[in-house]
Amino acid sequence: MLDEDKFEEFAATLRSMVQHEATQVDRRLTWLCQLQGFLFASLGFAWDKSHQLTTILSLLGIVVAVLVFVSLLATTFATERLRKCWLALKPPQYPGPDIFRILS
Repeated sequence: MLDEDKFEEFAATLRSMVQHEATQVDRRLTWLCQLQGFLFASLGFAWDKSHQLTTILSLLGIVVAVLVFVSLLATTFATERLRKCWLALKPPQYPGPDIFRILS
């Protein structure tokens, strides 16, 4: 088992990894919303002008949404793996803060 100093370092590393994953979720959702907004604006301008362009813009929006969804699933699985690692290695008498914020 890890000694107390090493365990604090381990907990800090896991907290940092969880924070990184949360930041990635924020970035991906921001990019998705911005790109979808631009695509909807482009679709509005191209609606009566070109059927082919509206199809391409629509498919691009769907592809981007699916790719972001897949990346969010990967982030969720990575965070879940970190949580399981934390729960498996955390001693029952650990007095420090948890690596996840508990919502009440």
